[in-house]
Amino acid sequence: MKVRSFITIIFILSIFVLMGCKKNIDENIIVPVYLKNFTEFVPSSKSYLAADIKGYVTEYGLTELAALIKYDIKVYRVNYKTEFEGDSIIASGLLAVPVPDKSSAAYPMMSYQHGTITTNEESPTYNPLGDFTALATYMASTGIVVIIPDYIGFGSSSTIFPPPFMIKKYTVNAILDFIRASKEFIATEKPCKLNDKLFLSGYSQGGSATLAALSAIENVTSNSDLKVTASACGAGIYDLNDFRSWMVYQVKYDQPYFIAYLLESLKHYSELKIEDSLVYSKEYVPLIPGVIGEEKTIDQMNAMFGTLHIGELYNDNFEKDSAIFNKDERYSELRAAFTENSVPAWNLSSVVRLYYGKNDMWTPGQQSLKVYSEFKNLGVASKIKIDAMDGFDHIQATIPTLSRSVIWFKSL
Repeated sequence: MKVRSFITIIFILSIFVLMGCKKNIDENIIVPVYLKNFTEFVPSSKSYLAADIKGYVTEYGLTELAALIKYDIKVYRVNYKTEFEGDSIIASGLLAVPVPDKSSAAYPMMSYQHGTITTNEESPTYNPLGDFTALATYMASTGIVVIIPDYIGFGSSSTIFPPPFMIKKYTVNAILDFIRASKEFIATEKPCKLNDKLFLSGYSQGGSATLAALSAIENVTSNSDLKVTASACGAGIYDLNDFRSWMVYQVKYDQPYFIAYLLESLKHYSELKIEDSLVYSKEYVPLIPGVIGEEKTIDQMNAMFGTLHIGELYNDNFEKDSAIFNKDERYSELRAAFTENSVPAWNLSSVVRLYYGKNDMWTPGQQSLKVYSEFKNLGVASKIKIDAMDGFDHIQATIPTLSRSVIWFKSL
């Protein structure tokens, strides 16, 4: 009887052991939650070989960065699931991985947020080596897994129009869920290995998107699965109300499309109700509905205005800060929408660098200086630095910002 009891106990214990082993095995099997599918880009006229990439980078005079180039790379278009307007949609992004020279090598990941695009032909997954994404894609050759989200409204979600331009929650969703989907891709397809470092980088619209994504990771408990090592934000608009205040005091502004594109987005996605006549001069009000159209480039939209002069473009009341705009109830929804989609400072957990060109008259350095001051006032000055580049305007600072960011990331 005692022998039978002993055998029974051993049998029962063995079941528990086997169950425990099976659980451990299952935990190592990645079941994609965000990853939908992927396609590898096959190089055509341009190669993904380290030697060619080094030559490309050297042509820009980026010798310090060129010295870090050593891996061939592979590039993929990845489709993934993200939340949009209460439902799940399929979005897309570009993923570039270094081809490992050692089986044990593990690499950090960098999510790069590109600047404003308005046509699908400009999206990263449409043209991985286009003007907006070539250098960022090639950064995988330094030994970083590079991911570049298209943003909602482009790539696999290009049927959504207008895109949710500068809508913080949807921009953040697209970034964070692409990071998760990319990690699932690496875990399931095993093109290389990841270490525990995650970097965020972006320029222009991507600069503000990067800071917004970092804020969501560090301040929202549901994003605790992600931890950022460092972030580089270039020439972002972090405070939309402050940007408007700066813009209307300029004699001219070279990007008149921006406010029209932004207002169209806010009307669709932030429930903004405002008449165009409260923003634009009466002669431009009839023009506004035709400015924003599918597949119109920024240059085409700007050309439709026919002027860059602030006094000609905008309603006088829209231009007056203390007298009207900041007090008039008719602008209260617009002020609130600007605030909702701005990025306020918080008690940083990771390190951040803010980059901008001192000659930038599209996104003023004032934006970076203001948010830096806000972080400093919260007592986190040791975690944030500014890199202001002499003699560079908005376009000229794009490549140096990415180069300096990657060199910094590689040093961490």
